[in-house]
Amino acid sequence: MIYKLHMSHSFYKYECPDCGYTIDGLSEGGRLFSEYNYIQLQCPACKKVESINVPYEKEQTGEFPLSECCKVKMQKWDKSCPVCGKKMIQAVLWDDFC
Repeated sequence: MIYKLHMSHSFYKYECPDCGYTIDGLSEGGRLFSEYNYIQLQCPACKKVESINVPYEKEQTGEFPLSECCKVKMQKWDKSCPVCGKKMIQAVLWDDFC
């Protein structure tokens, strides 16, 4: 098994500077030598954003799971607002360094 060499698991808050929509508590990353690899994915149908544990190998090949909401293949989130499409502002809530 291959492990991604992330050294922290970070938690973020995102806020849209245009419409004010916020997303709290999204995580990204993992721990050194851990099988946990959280990435931020979005449902292309309803635009819901979630942090999902995706093995590093599957992230590299784009093998993302189906969304719980619409049952469609999720895609990497480009940090745009799910409501208005503007680029969201990211704030680190906390980091869990190894």
